[in-house]
Amino acid sequence: MAKKRTYRRKNGFSQAKMFGLVRKLALVAPALGVALGAGSSPKDKFDRGVLAYTGYNMATQKFDGLAPLKNTYTPFLAATLITAGIPKIAAFVKGVI
Repeated sequence: MAKKRTYRRKNGFSQAKMFGLVRKLALVAPALGVALGAGSSPKDKFDRGVLAYTGYNMATQKFDGLAPLKNTYTPFLAATLITAGIPKIAAFVKGVI
């Protein structure tokens, strides 16, 4: 009887999965900061979360400009640029060498 071939499984975390995880964490991190922040009611935390992600202030019922959005989305944009740039740079260096 023929012996079954067994294949060794590679690690389940590829570079693409890791970079995707980094991008997701960068998007969720500001919400975690608001949710785990000390000393306010759940309604205040919700209002701060809405302000951070949409720029809409629930208390004044007005748009507060781009400053809250910039603080929230800058880590996500930076993580996206870095995780997209690393493979491109690696491919370029590999092609040159």
